[in-house]
Amino acid sequence: MNYHKVWALVSAGYLGLAAVGCSAGREVEVSGKISAPTSVATGNKLAVDFIDVVGEGDALEKSVAHSMKMEAPGDFKETFALEGDRVIVRAIDDRDGDGKCTAGEAWGEQEADVVDDKVEAVTLTLGTAACPAE
Repeated sequence: MNYHKVWALVSAGYLGLAAVGCSAGREVEVSGKISAPTSVATGNKLAVDFIDVVGEGDALEKSVAHSMKMEAPGDFKETFALEGDRVIVRAIDDRDGDGKCTAGEAWGEQEADVVDDKVEAVTLTLGTAACPAE
């Protein structure tokens, strides 16, 4: 018996199962617009997180599914894997470049439903409220 062929088949099977296990979500298109009032000055480092919302109540889980950078407020359209039926889009005027909301940085977020693997018309307005809880 050729053990190299057996091990090759077994390895390929495990790799196939691992690939299936990692792709629990489906591709979702999220589009929208980020703006800021004239009273809120923004820099050139806008960090945008797309947070996957899975479950409800005590079983609610939130995790960052995708991130992107923008140089200024404006329109966006991104496609990425989501598991849940809701997404939170959070934008931060990331002046210190740490990817998180820091006191004094403008930010905004909106939660939206996923319908037919698409989220449309997300509109975020950056403001200077206290940073959101993680």
